[in-house]
Amino acid sequence: MMKKGLLMTMILTLVLAAVLGLGIVTSYADAVNPTLVLDGQVLETPDPPVIRSGRTLLPAKILFESMGGSVGWDGQLRQTTITLGDTTVQLTIDSTTALVNGEEKTLDVPATIINSRTYVPVNFAATQLGCQVLWDGVNHIVTVNSPKKAIAITNIQVMEARSTVRVELSSDGVVENYRVVAFENPDRIVIDVRGAKLQFNGGTAGGLGISNDIFSNVRFSQFDADTVRAVVDLSVQQAPQVSLSQDKMAIYIDFTTDEVNEAEEPAEDDPVNAVEPADDAELAALGLPRLDWRMQGKLIVIDPGHGGIDSGSLGYIDGELALMEKDINLQIGLRLNELLQMAGASTAMTRTEDVSVGLYDRPEIANGLSAALFVSCHNNSNDNASPNGTEVHYSVKASEADQGFTSKAIAESVMDELEISMGLLRRGAKNSPAYAVLRCTEMPAIIIEGAFLSNPSDLQYMLSDTYVEDYALGVARGIIKVLNAAVDSQQE
Repeated sequence: MMKKGLLMTMILTLVLAAVLGLGIVTSYADAVNPTLVLDGQVLETPDPPVIRSGRTLLPAKILFESMGGSVGWDGQLRQTTITLGDTTVQLTIDSTTALVNGEEKTLDVPATIINSRTYVPVNFAATQLGCQVLWDGVNHIVTVNSPKKAIAITNIQVMEARSTVRVELSSDGVVENYRVVAFENPDRIVIDVRGAKLQFNGGTAGGLGISNDIFSNVRFSQFDADTVRAVVDLSVQQAPQVSLSQDKMAIYIDFTTDEVNEAEEPAEDDPVNAVEPADDAELAALGLPRLDWRMQGKLIVIDPGHGGIDSGSLGYIDGELALMEKDINLQIGLRLNELLQMAGASTAMTRTEDVSVGLYDRPEIANGLSAALFVSCHNNSNDNASPNGTEVHYSVKASEADQGFTSKAIAESVMDELEISMGLLRRGAKNSPAYAVLRCTEMPAIIIEGAFLSNPSDLQYMLSDTYVEDYALGVARGIIKVLNAAVDSQQE
């Protein structure tokens, strides 16, 4: 055992060294050299990255030249210049001021020289150059993802088919970030494709000069350095159906017309739009708002939970089976589909009869249809008979901003309306990212748990003549209110 006097002497020595800045005491984080991963591959460097004052610094030359950039050095100014794409970052050794395309920026930690190599703060330099930087503090891994290459919009055309006029934007790559929004005064549809360059029409702004009963022209431009914009100037107020091609390299903006080409075979009945919009009197009788025309092109996918061999929860009365969840879910989904269509919405369903649909097939259906909203209708159960009431689940996604509304807003509005229409205990709107259909859908999505089959009082209500209508009406009202409120919040 070390003697007490000797131990105290060592402690005092270390403390004094730290105070005097002798460098004997360093944090564990500063002593560990992190691993550098570039675009999924470990990047071997002669001199490893280091951590200084909680920031990762790394050799500039090997990282940015590996991305196709250039790194220069001015010995007199003690300044390194990094260029990647259209961006140039200049960092001066030991200075907390940097220049990004000539504009001054402040750094937390300056560039420095270690073993005759220039080290730069990776988070600042990489993010300014358009890269994504991730830090795994547990495993000491810094991941840098190169900027995504801009796709090129190579063609914009108009095609007419049976009762449809299509505006198509084609690209040379996968379209990942786009939005389609309707505006009034004047009436128009705006299509923004982000991460894109205009190569159609020689890369210059213009118009197709094509007119019909739906629109008077289709205009296009390089709206900003990263966005191609197309504008459809409407002659009538109609929100189009929007989808991606199977390879996701083209955007389809489809308008419907009253004209039918007699030479073409009649199309099969379309279950997506089987119900005509109701008149004002019908909607007023239901207490259902009409969906604003600018939102009528947003496809809503309705998902009646369970089905086929998957019965879902079971409700019993006096030991006898009284209700299967899959059956009540389907009734609710079908009625919700009718109500939304009556209000003017475009809808599709994951099932319209008692069939099995895989858990991961449900979000895949919605993703494949380029849906704007996914609504899964369920009812609840518990091993204990006491729990009762209604709850709605959602999961926030980064991509939701392009829709103009969020999962959370839809969930809270639906919860409010269900509390009014059904009158059950309010269990609330809950953020539940673990649910597969919420996690795997690319659009805002909610799961509704209407009532408990395991609760005797809830079950009696579920078996009544009013439950399906109360449930479906509450959900429809909640959805339409949010969509209508979102119309004016979207900016061009």
